[in-house]
Amino acid sequence: MPSQVNEEMVLVARDCQSILDICDKLADVSERLLEKDQTRLLESPQLASRLPAKERESALISATRLKDVPVIARIVCKDETNRTRVFYTTPSTPPPGVARANLSSIYSSFGRLTSLPLGSSFKTSKGEILRLIERALLRPKDYFDSRDSFNTLFESLNREPMRVKSLRAFIGAFGERRKKPQEPSASADAPTVGPLRPEALDVVVDEGEIRPVISALSLAPPLIVSTAQDAISRQSLASRPVIIGPPGSGKTTALIRRLDFKTNREALDDDEPGLADRLEKLSGCPHAMSWRLFTPTRELKSFLKTAVDSLAIPGFDLNASTWADERLSLAESLGLLRHLAIVPDGQGGLAPAAALDSISWYKDFVAFHLESFYGALRRRAAALSENSNPEVASMGAALADIVGKAAGKPLPWFRESLSARQEALREMVKARATNLGRELKASFEALLAGDPLISEGLVALESPNPGTMPDARLRRTAERIYKEAVLDYALVTRQRRVLPKESLAAKVIAFLGQGRLPAAPKLLALGTARSEANSLKRFKVDNRLFLDGYFETLVPSYLRFKRRDRLWYEAFGQAPSKVEGLELDVLILAVLEPGWELARLDLREPGAPPRSLAVARHRYLMRNQILVDDASDFSPIQLKAMASLAHPSTGAIALAADLTDSLTPWGLKNIDQLEWALPRHSLVELSVNFRQSRRLAELADALEGGALSRLTGSFHEDHGAPKPVLASNVGTVAAQAAWLGERVLEIRERAGGLASIGIIVPEAQVSAISGRLNRVLETSGVQALVLTPERGFGAPGQVHVLAAAQARGLEFEGVLLVDPPSGPETRLMMTRAAAYLGICLSGDVPPELEPARGRSVADWAQPEVPLETLDI
Repeated sequence: MPSQVNEEMVLVARDCQSILDICDKLADVSERLLEKDQTRLLESPQLASRLPAKERESALISATRLKDVPVIARIVCKDETNRTRVFYTTPSTPPPGVARANLSSIYSSFGRLTSLPLGSSFKTSKGEILRLIERALLRPKDYFDSRDSFNTLFESLNREPMRVKSLRAFIGAFGERRKKPQEPSASADAPTVGPLRPEALDVVVDEGEIRPVISALSLAPPLIVSTAQDAISRQSLASRPVIIGPPGSGKTTALIRRLDFKTNREALDDDEPGLADRLEKLSGCPHAMSWRLFTPTRELKSFLKTAVDSLAIPGFDLNASTWADERLSLAESLGLLRHLAIVPDGQGGLAPAAALDSISWYKDFVAFHLESFYGALRRRAAALSENSNPEVASMGAALADIVGKAAGKPLPWFRESLSARQEALREMVKARATNLGRELKASFEALLAGDPLISEGLVALESPNPGTMPDARLRRTAERIYKEAVLDYALVTRQRRVLPKESLAAKVIAFLGQGRLPAAPKLLALGTARSEANSLKRFKVDNRLFLDGYFETLVPSYLRFKRRDRLWYEAFGQAPSKVEGLELDVLILAVLEPGWELARLDLREPGAPPRSLAVARHRYLMRNQILVDDASDFSPIQLKAMASLAHPSTGAIALAADLTDSLTPWGLKNIDQLEWALPRHSLVELSVNFRQSRRLAELADALEGGALSRLTGSFHEDHGAPKPVLASNVGTVAAQAAWLGERVLEIRERAGGLASIGIIVPEAQVSAISGRLNRVLETSGVQALVLTPERGFGAPGQVHVLAAAQARGLEFEGVLLVDPPSGPETRLMMTRAAAYLGICLSGDVPPELEPARGRSVADWAQPEVPLETLDI
């Protein structure tokens, strides 16, 4: 640390003052805007989900963010004429009432300067070339109350990084208005150089960026990010980034930042705002609300909510979901739950191969179902080709040829192949409908002439009070009932079947009696014409019968497939209708995959009605963008289904995943599976360590055998975070709780009392250990809470007790593990810790944890010497 006040410090103090002047103006103007807001919606923590879409870009929304976080960076550039240009980056659009010449939000192109390396060149929209020479990165949380920014990092090409703990304290120590002895020889404008006073020693630290202590179980708003993370945010809406990297590399932060950017119209590129407007008109869903976010656990979902709420992104409670919850909602919306009973995993008869190779399993079923679908159409086409009418026979032969080529082809291919025949099919169906209508109308009028009361009798079979209808309506209704019943009867008579006893058609036929029905030859002719029309409609792509033949038979087809197949299913005696979650995924994708392709084809006909009820339901579920966190825990089937929920106009889906790390047997395993699930994706690898201290990252790397060596550096300086602590043969719950209590108090003392601590224990011991630990901590004022996402994550500095399955994606300042599970879960649980890691074992150190022995100490009060030399 410098020992005296120098000119450099005085200049930095001037920068501090300019930053505070801008922050004061922004905070004050924002507060005045909020005071004028008569709706008071902005005081609600649920603001984002309650505001109308168009309010998303309003001054009020900006004010909610700018009041407490006015500025996140001060940027100094040189232009091509060597003129100095100063810009301030704000976390939202600057409100009216503040000069905006040098203010730009992170969503604008100037916002990129916040993350670019010093020395980078930047081309403005006007073609100017700017070179980044200085930058100050701020963290002014709760600025309106504190009126200060803390741990501000000043960077420059001309000096070492300088971290200022408090801008106002720094100005008081080094600013030109500070109290200081006057030297007669000093001019009024010259910076003062002299000894550094003792009270200023703690104002500045001559080190780089520090990692803020994680004080609460929450994800910090992604305002200051790396260049790679910022680039992901700015990719086009239609792009498909797959963000990969080791734990702690900032994948989730990049994902949430992209969500923030792509729901904000200011950040959209070129014609994307126009696209958003068109999709709003089609769906009725505002663009800012048109997104879905999927997580593998409810805990991770709640964790992400903290960041989304602080960014005022609308609709988190409506749009974020775990796949386990979403699959049931989707299956119900798509009409798949009829005739099915959902059972827990392992009780549906699935063979292990189904989870390990879900793509082949899905392909086998789809091939089976398509063969069933095409087989029924082949039979209809063959019957048409043998028709005595040459026109019908010719059409039948042409359709038979198309169906013959469709083997193994997807439904959209078949639909496209039929396009050339649609006009002729339309005319043939229309002609038959007209002829049938004319003949039956004449038959009904003859019947009515013989019995004027027949109309009331027919309508009474469908409506309890036909006498209240006007005469004209009564006659039209009776004619409709007569026509439909006679046609149904003619068709089943031709097919040598009978009408269902309780159907309206059966009641009508019984009411009429044989004496008032068309003669047998006439019935046969009517049945033949109706059969021909139905067969032709099966190939008419704008008729519901075409697609319903595929979608409505999907579940029965799956049950037949399950009964016959023994590669993907174990031999079992229970009903095939009992299905597990993974089976439901296969059925959901079997609807969504062709439905998405069909919707994409329909984009050529804007406003065209859906051709099927299943497609109509699917369109209702589509959103402008889809996001998935911890995607490696999802199967390729699940990921492809999620991608099929992205509107075809954008196809927008973004994934965050560690492809080397899946905790589920069905999880994503390699790039080939990813390519199948998400064609046309782009891999973006993050390699900078955002979370863990160097020592903890090295331990995780050693346990994994070097997989984490992909981490090429750290976003923060590593200020002496301690080695892990390790204790073995702590065999009882009481002894474990005592050990945990000591470590908790050590972490809180070392971290200043606000550190977030996670205690990860075997699931069966969560309740016992948390109860015993609370008795240990009862005199310390610390409480250990069992983690439940429904209850929330508690106050800053809270201690949470949770099972390993709940820890996926979370991060804590300190993590204490009790008997961690073997395998990849051990390393994954360790990477949840940012600075402090403790491992408590009820027995000896297992072989897989042996690398931890030489990298650990007994407790953080001990000198940092190898564990083997300590008496524990």
